[in-house]
Amino acid sequence: MRRYELLPAKARSSWRANARVALMAAASFGSVSPAQVAGQVIRGRVLDEIGGNPVAQAVVRVLDADSEALVASLADSLGRYRLELPSPGEFYLSAERLGYEPTRSPLLAVVDSGGEFVVDLSVRVSPLDIPGIEVTAERFAEINQRLRLLVGVSPTALRVQPIMRPEIENHLDRSHNVTDLIRWKSIPSLEIRNTDDGPCFLIRRGSRVRIPDSCAPVLVNGVPLVFGTVESLPLDMVEVIVVTMPLESILHPMGAILLYTAGWIG
Repeated sequence: MRRYELLPAKARSSWRANARVALMAAASFGSVSPAQVAGQVIRGRVLDEIGGNPVAQAVVRVLDADSEALVASLADSLGRYRLELPSPGEFYLSAERLGYEPTRSPLLAVVDSGGEFVVDLSVRVSPLDIPGIEVTAERFAEINQRLRLLVGVSPTALRVQPIMRPEIENHLDRSHNVTDLIRWKSIPSLEIRNTDDGPCFLIRRGSRVRIPDSCAPVLVNGVPLVFGTVESLPLDMVEVIVVTMPLESILHPMGAILLYTAGWIG
């Protein structure tokens, strides 16, 4: 298996790993020395393979050597992303965006105990075959079964029923993003507060859970999303939204906002 060792941005060396993934240690929009960065940071751009144009709002994930996702973020309007690694080690990077083929980098080795590394990801346009929004009873049962495995509880047992694709489609014209759609639903015990860092999904935990109320985590395909980036997630990429309340799911006992794309639901 091919493996690439990343150098900090200040080293200013570069190479191409393959036709679809460019791995660069030279920063294209400024460099930061390890002393200025706490821990390991991977940043870069998601670019169209043909024209080199930035691909905005792509979901970029860090996966460990066993392909288990660790953290995710969203590329901004210029295709830029930034992710903090938990520690040195071996990782993959993946990028996903509606209208493009999913891509994954070769295995990347981060050996520096602190520093900033630049990885640009190239993605290839994929022709869209958008099906109708009707969900048959058979398809509904398949989605519920998949959600039961992902969430750790039957969707029918949740206080808030999952928001499926047909309902998301109905809100595309009036909801600019995931936050707007969830706000529109007016879910009891869930308050959305605007903060300087982005929206906070505040779940009122009630007397049964003796932990102060706090912002619920937002996960995309099971991976924690960097706080403040949820509003950048295109609503048309989301297939199902699940809101779990405290003590409903053994996997998310404090409650969570769970977002799943079509490829993940299957």
